[in-house]
Amino acid sequence: MSIVGTALSGAASALSPSGTATTVKIGAFKANDYSGTAQKTFTSKVNPKYIKILSETEYFQEQAIGTSNASPKFKRSLPSLLSINFTFDNTMDTQDAALVLAGMPGSLTQSTIVKQIEDFKKVVYNYIGTIHQPYFLEITWGDFIFKGQIKSMTVNYTQFNPDGEVLKAEVDTTFIHVLSPSTITSLENSSSPDLTHFYIVKEGDSLPLIAEQTYGDPSFYVKLAKINKLNSFRILEAGTRLILPPLDK
Repeated sequence: MSIVGTALSGAASALSPSGTATTVKIGAFKANDYSGTAQKTFTSKVNPKYIKILSETEYFQEQAIGTSNASPKFKRSLPSLLSINFTFDNTMDTQDAALVLAGMPGSLTQSTIVKQIEDFKKVVYNYIGTIHQPYFLEITWGDFIFKGQIKSMTVNYTQFNPDGEVLKAEVDTTFIHVLSPSTITSLENSSSPDLTHFYIVKEGDSLPLIAEQTYGDPSFYVKLAKINKLNSFRILEAGTRLILPPLDK
């Protein structure tokens, strides 16, 4: 039996996390090391309405015999999910949008919305025969980077001209985080990588304190220092990413 805890954060501003006005870019790769030149690319013309990251941790629900209270025990960290809303709009770049909306000739020269979404699917969604799955995707927005594969995609056609041509659509996408082989290798310290999680060092943290909070034993700091190849356990720089695998007491 398991229970799930969630943490959700989002960004709906027209600015990227770095504070600069930019759009989302996606590079599609055949291998999950995301190396070399992307096979295909996509750049959004409109900034996303939102970018949300869902992080989940899973727990065993343990209950001692004769007691009514269950004691959750950490099981594993699940792959993060990234949700982005993309807008495809054929009315934004026209000087005579009113004519286009009325179905009259205007300056709309870009490809149709249906064609734009089909091209988008070729990058993020379609099955690629040579790798027997969709592409591995590197998604960037300013200094924000997420690497993974498509999990779901919903197309909402929201605006039409009198002839029924689609003028605007919104595409809700969810991507699942996929680790590169080199990252997986770094987690394989004689323990299952599925049960390994990360910890980002904060100001005032010490390795013995982290060991006590994680394993209930501050003496585990010696093992953590060795696993993370730390020259000194006394100096931990804020922002450092530590690997915290299961350890036997």
